[in-house]
Amino acid sequence: MVVMYHHVKNREHSFGWVNGVSEKRFKAQLEKLQKRYSIIGLDEYVRYLYGEAKIPRRSAVLTFDDGLKDHYRVV
Repeated sequence: MVVMYHHVKNREHSFGWVNGVSEKRFKAQLEKLQKRYSIIGLDEYVRYLYGEAKIPRRSAVLTFDDGLKDHYRVV
């Protein structure tokens, strides 16, 4: 599974069709994901796609669109 976040900030917000999550909600979602999935890196997933690595059966990759400063500071 690949989970994409567009905005993670210190508050809930929305910009038209793009929704963001607060830091608090992101942490809650991350805790739930970690209980059900093994979080792996994108590089590990790509190696799996090329048949170069194995990954746990229930794996998840987290991605963060646009490389915003908030992702670095908050996430």
